[in-house]
Amino acid sequence: MGICQRGRGWRGGMHLLPPRPDTAEHPVCSTRAPDRLCIPLAQECETAATPLTEAGCKVGPGTLLAERPDGGGRVHSPVVGVVRGLIRVDTPARRQVPAMEIESTPPGQEESPAAMRHTDDWPAAAELVSLATAHGVILPDAAALAQAGGVKRIIVAGMDMAPRQTVNVRTLADHAEALVAAAVQLHRALQAQRTDIVVSRTRRDLAAVLRGLCRGQPLRVRALLNRYPQAHPRLLVAALTNRATPVDGTPVHCGVWVIDAATLADLCRAVTGRTPVTWHTVTLLGDAVVTPGNYRMPAGLTVRQVVDRAGLAATPRRIIAGGWLNGVALHSPDVVLTRATRCLTVQARTRRPPPPAACIRCGACLEACPVGLDPRALYDRAERNRFDGVGRLYPQACLECGLCDYVCPSSLPLLRGVRRCCNHVRSG
Repeated sequence: MGICQRGRGWRGGMHLLPPRPDTAEHPVCSTRAPDRLCIPLAQECETAATPLTEAGCKVGPGTLLAERPDGGGRVHSPVVGVVRGLIRVDTPARRQVPAMEIESTPPGQEESPAAMRHTDDWPAAAELVSLATAHGVILPDAAALAQAGGVKRIIVAGMDMAPRQTVNVRTLADHAEALVAAAVQLHRALQAQRTDIVVSRTRRDLAAVLRGLCRGQPLRVRALLNRYPQAHPRLLVAALTNRATPVDGTPVHCGVWVIDAATLADLCRAVTGRTPVTWHTVTLLGDAVVTPGNYRMPAGLTVRQVVDRAGLAATPRRIIAGGWLNGVALHSPDVVLTRATRCLTVQARTRRPPPPAACIRCGACLEACPVGLDPRALYDRAERNRFDGVGRLYPQACLECGLCDYVCPSSLPLLRGVRRCCNHVRSG
């Protein structure tokens, strides 16, 4: 079975209101490194990297701090400083994650400029994946891409997966010429037949600039309706190629590789400048923030340090890592952000949802689901702990967009139930 098999493209989803203020309209703000950084040795739920430095060692920007035995999961220092030791921190994905504590000397360091230079010698797929891994770039479907050795189609996503997040849009606008040149080299290195750069139809000025830069190149600019969650790689494949991604597979299994603009920028820096990825861009949102926008920050900052940089307009009542529909509510402002965090929502006004009521069989969750699942049935299985045969409902196809929770008039935690079923199927 493949995802999105209900006619051409995909159905469901929702047209969300545009962000106010639009954080993509303002340049990225640079954040100075504090006097102390706690750099997690695991970005999400993968095995933590093994430390390679000891307390008292001096490090500089790009110094390798840790890596896994298989050579992956490399962690580099973003600043000049001294290692103080190994500690445990909480991240949005996990608690008690090993982290390297670094004292920044001097404090207040800024990101070292790393220009994305033009080069004509991008390596082939397997070597490209190895180069990205060595410099800490988190490539999507890296293992499948290295094994495939090439793809027929590349999609560069200039749309963001989380509502109101604008990291990819801003990155594409700031580095349009360099990213178009990188997309051309990527097209040739992977021997692709077609490469598309995808932007939202609401970004007409950006689309016009990109079309001018792509003239005479083997690239095509596609403007799509930003119907959430259109930016998800599986739905981009469905919308542009009308191909169904296998439930247990990835877009690479369809011959399509999807890479977002921010990751392409990191890959370009690694290939052309041999610069490890130690800084990342985060969209900071919410009514508790004085200056919402995109912020460039080093690895190892806590939520408190990020919010202090933007300023507080009111006391935060809830902090969400990710989008407001499917993000993770953080239990403390001392949670350390990883490079996997692209969006942070700080709310001063929160609305307590009504208590869950009985399902009224309205079918709203079925209509909203972009991959045609039955969230109500999966939620019922999870609540009753009846997981026998739940794999026939394909919970592992869930994109975790959160629309089922959003549209449910009974306020049922449908996504939580779907996640439980998905975890049961994946655990065997």
